[in-house]
Amino acid sequence: MGFEPTAPSDAVSGDSPAADAAIVSLADHMSCGQPVLLDAGNHLAHDTLVWAATPVGEWLVGVEHEDQDVHQIQRHALTATPTGIAAGMAELMLAVDHVDQMRFEPVPGGYILGYTEFVLKTAGTLQVNPAMVGQSNQSLGPLAGGNPGLARAGGGSLAMIGINAGFAQVIALGDNGLPSGPTVNLAPPSEGPEMPTLTTLDTGLAAVWNSGNMGECRLAILDSGLHITHGPVSMTTSGAACSDAHAAWLPVSRRLVLVATDSKDDTVWRSVWDENLVPITLPAKLSASAHWVRIVDDGDGAWIAWVDDSTGSQIRYGRLSGDGTLPRMSVALGQLDNTLGHYHTLQRVGQSAVALWTDTTMNRTFSAMRVCF
Repeated sequence: MGFEPTAPSDAVSGDSPAADAAIVSLADHMSCGQPVLLDAGNHLAHDTLVWAATPVGEWLVGVEHEDQDVHQIQRHALTATPTGIAAGMAELMLAVDHVDQMRFEPVPGGYILGYTEFVLKTAGTLQVNPAMVGQSNQSLGPLAGGNPGLARAGGGSLAMIGINAGFAQVIALGDNGLPSGPTVNLAPPSEGPEMPTLTTLDTGLAAVWNSGNMGECRLAILDSGLHITHGPVSMTTSGAACSDAHAAWLPVSRRLVLVATDSKDDTVWRSVWDENLVPITLPAKLSASAHWVRIVDDGDGAWIAWVDDSTGSQIRYGRLSGDGTLPRMSVALGQLDNTLGHYHTLQRVGQSAVALWTDTTMNRTFSAMRVCF
């Protein structure tokens, strides 16, 4: 039933937003490449999911669409069952307008949940205790489109990225989720920056966004004070419509792997850069009839997952080597809603890489799969 009784030998190393790598998670016992249905389904159209593993338990945190622009961030306790894992009843964490991206970062005494409000074009944070109970909620004001927006700079503070008055902008946050420190503009309105996100480095952050006016995906390195030290550099794709870009930091080889979709010709791409943004491997296509590629680091390589349109919006995954080679990919699995990219995510949970989605052929059921071979 897709569940192993003992801890895996091929688990992913390293840490995870929303998960403590020292914790042996329920996810670490899932069999490789086998989707697990977590509940009975019947979820509505704006489900965006994060698996949170803490010292006191594990939860699936999702955004449930109650009505147009009436959403709820909800937690579902995850427990082991004789046949796998089950997500419990929904418990309210925060009533929101129209949230479509979330990320957790650990802080002393709990976590900060960072989220973006799609319609309001704002961002916010929620202090959360280890039991996933929401506490203090803070609005960050206009800061749209984080994909997702929250991360912690290596050697520095939390930061949130988004679009404000046309600029790609990053703001420093304290461990209470409030602005504390610099606000830095990374790209001007003339670029048409969109869908920015952050990746934690050993020191500082990698910032990624796509330029709607240039048709390129952009990558820059920020120091712990959030100022650009290298870049931005660009990745171009065959249709000149690079978008929805994400990066992984490979600490063993000290490289950055950038993946993205070309929204015009429906392909996914990758490039590899060193820590000074000198190109290691030039941009190349990974798959045709594909989009919404996601990536998490795996020491000297990275796991990726994407939507395969040739099989009717199913998930495929594979492991990129440090030079961007993809020697193997999985069969197509599951079935996604093909409306918005936040219907599937790829994240670290415990010691594993896990894909999460709402499966449309299974009554819109919360679904999870441990990504490994």
